[in-house]
Amino acid sequence: MYFACLHLCAVGFFVLAAGAARDYRRELLDADKAFDAAVADAGVEGAAAWAAYFAADGGMNGVPPVRGREKVREAMAAFFAKPGNTLRWQPDFADVSRSGDLGYTLGSSRRLWTGPDGKRYTNEGRYITVWKRQQDGAWKIVFDGGASTPPKATEAP
Repeated sequence: MYFACLHLCAVGFFVLAAGAARDYRRELLDADKAFDAAVADAGVEGAAAWAAYFAADGGMNGVPPVRGREKVREAMAAFFAKPGNTLRWQPDFADVSRSGDLGYTLGSSRRLWTGPDGKRYTNEGRYITVWKRQQDGAWKIVFDGGASTPPKATEAP
């Protein structure tokens, strides 16, 4: 009887511990979705919203690549300053280290902008974003990069 009770208590403990475990992947997917929403809601102030999700030393792919939150903001400023330019994305996968402090998201993106010729263009892409949990518990981007299809002229705004 004693061992049966001990066994049931042990099983109950592990079930409770598993249920209380943090879902780091869900946290990271939620952080990526919040990042997209913040940038979409910011309109022409999108560069500041974009940069706010980067760690102080975070960077992104580009020509040339940029490192540092302020450089990231500067790199995105011209794109977001034009009304109607949008960049939206949707994460479809996340993975997080066992320690819960480093992870990445993968997803699809769609960009819409006005070219120098006044025409509207769009392209689609895939991205990877590497995130690091900060001391305050927030997820911040340490690297963002991706690849996209060639631009296509579009009629839709």
